Amino acid sequence: MGKLDARQVWNELHTLASGQEPVLLCWEKPGVFCHRQRVVRWFRRELNILVEEYDPRATGQIELL
Repeated sequence: MGKLDARQVWNELHTLASGQEPVLLCWEKPGVFCHRQRVVRWFRRELNILVEEYDPRATGQIELL
């Protein structure tokens, strides 16, 4: 099995999002490990792309957690 190409994955995510900004979603509560964080670190390390963390407190969505 070959190594994933970060640029190809990044481009495919954008293609799948049909021109919208893709969102990496995890169901863990803030501060709890999730696999999404591994992908975020991978994009930063491989592509120097910073994926911003969504803050539910900024939009009033914290009540849903």
